This record gives sequence, structure tokens and C-alpha cells, in this order.
Amino acid sequence: MIALKNRDTLNILKDKLITALVLMFLTLATFTVQGQPPDPTEGDCNIPAGGGADEPCPLDTWVYVLVIAAIIYGVYKLQKKQQVLSA
Repeated sequence: MIALKNRDTLNILKDKLITALVLMFLTLATFTVQGQPPDPTEGDCNIPAGGGADEPCPLDTWVYVLVIAAIIYGVYKLQKKQQVLSA
């Protein structure tokens, strides 16, 4: 019984370590992507300042918000699954 409890504790610590490493990797990976500063003569979405509303805007402008939302949702679902398994 005690050996089983220690094994469960080790598995939980292993899962938490893997989760922390993955989150750290994802966080640090976004910093390496932003290598070149934007041109000061351009506005948001790399459109020249004063551009009209019909100018196209690239999809990757706010992609980090989508990544953060996906991480939050994934953590929420994993915690909910853990609660179901432990109950």
C-alpha cells in the first residue's frame, strides 16, 4: 500500500514537471520568433500609417492571444479530467 502511494506521488510529480517544461518551452519559443523590430513608418498590421479600412491584415498579428487561450483551455480540461479520475 505504501509503495503504491509513493508511485502515485512520483507519477503526479512527473506529470507536473512535464507540464512545467512544456509551458516554459512554449513561452520561450515565442520570444525567439520576434527577431526583427517593426518599421516605425508603418501602423498596425504592417499597413502604412493612414491606410484605409480595406487594407488586408495578416492573420499572425494576434496569434499569440490564440495560443494563450489554447493553453488556458488545455490546462482547464486537464484539471477537469484529473478531478474526474481522482473522484
